[in-house]
Amino acid sequence: MNDFTSKLINTLIQNGNITELFRTHVEEAVNKLLLIELTEFLDYEKYDRTGFNSGNSHNGYYERHIKTEYGDLNIKVPRDRNGEFTSQTISNITQAVVEDLGLFNQRRLNERYAVVYLDATYLAVRRDTVTKETLYFAIGITPEGYKEILT
Repeated sequence: MNDFTSKLINTLIQNGNITELFRTHVEEAVNKLLLIELTEFLDYEKYDRTGFNSGNSHNGYYERHIKTEYGDLNIKVPRDRNGEFTSQTISNITQAVVEDLGLFNQRRLNERYAVVYLDATYLAVRRDTVTKETLYFAIGITPEGYKEILT
């Protein structure tokens, strides 16, 4: 079970604020993905020796605050020394997220669960308009008492 799954289960059990949980994870994901984009742009990892005297390097970040339906996101936009970096494509970002999703989908499930809960929650989603969409999930409890998100 990964960190997000554990936090989601705990939030649901404690009747916590799911919107804040999603806001926090969206914020973390966007910041991580922006760093991945800069790494791809510079073609070397931060602090990698190949970057020394390369003519361009990491140069900190600047902050932006974005208002979303989940709340304000504090985004740290990375920058390079020459000021040439702009987030141009979404493919590198998508690839990083797809790898995490692939690991989650390929994980091994237990053979037996003592209890399986099926539930749903509604989330506000903005496409052309703001609508409520249903997020379905299944939580399995193993005979040993461990909880797992199944879907």
